[in-house]
Amino acid sequence: MLVALRDAIRRGEIYVEGGRRWCNPEDDLPGDFESARTVYYAAIRRPEDPKESFTGLKRRMTDGLDRLSAALADGSAGGVKVTTRKGEPWITVPKLEPLDEPTGFQALKDEVVRRWGVLDLLDVLKNADFLTGFTDEFSPVAAYERIDRAVLQRRAARAVRPGHPHGHPGDRGDRRARRE
Repeated sequence: MLVALRDAIRRGEIYVEGGRRWCNPEDDLPGDFESARTVYYAAIRRPEDPKESFTGLKRRMTDGLDRLSAALADGSAGGVKVTTRKGEPWITVPKLEPLDEPTGFQALKDEVVRRWGVLDLLDVLKNADFLTGFTDEFSPVAAYERIDRAVLQRRAARAVRPGHPHGHPGDRGDRRARRE
């Protein structure tokens, strides 16, 4: 029963009153949607008739599957094969050869090293998050968070690079710092 309830919430058949993520889908529509419906559909380049939209989608999917089937039959699918694995159909795609490095890419890397030295991606992300707070826009996988986000960010800064000179402000790598 709970699985059916979860699936109905995800599909938008039922909603959580006052909820943000699983709110009433009608509340997401602009206030003038009914009067300006044509304008909104034109803005997203979709026909107003859902049958027309699904007919076009079905046609494109059928055409694509027909092309794939023909390519598999004549061997021009680039190594893609349909086999079975544990008794189930399985699509196998071969590994691609690495592409040549783009022109000027080495010069770009050399300039970055010349200006800033070797950068650690984790340091860059940590500092970008400190300056912009972009991780505040992430939503947790769990239903709720047990740890305050500011505390979590400080702990992550210490765990990633304790005492690193480019660490989070206030993080000096002091392992005797008070526990949070």
